[in-house]
Amino acid sequence: DLPLLMGIVIISLIFVYVGNMTADLLYMVIDPRIKEGQMA
Repeated sequence: DLPLLMGIVIISLIFVYVGNMTADLLYMVIDPRIKEGQMA
C-alpha cells in the first residue's frame, strides 16, 4: 500500500503546484499591476 500512497501524495503535490502557478499567471494577466516578488 505504501507505493500507492506515495504516488497519490506526489500526484496531489504536482496538481497543487501547477494550480498555484496557473493562478499566479492568471492574476498577472488579469491585473498587470501585480509584479513578480510583490506577492504577500
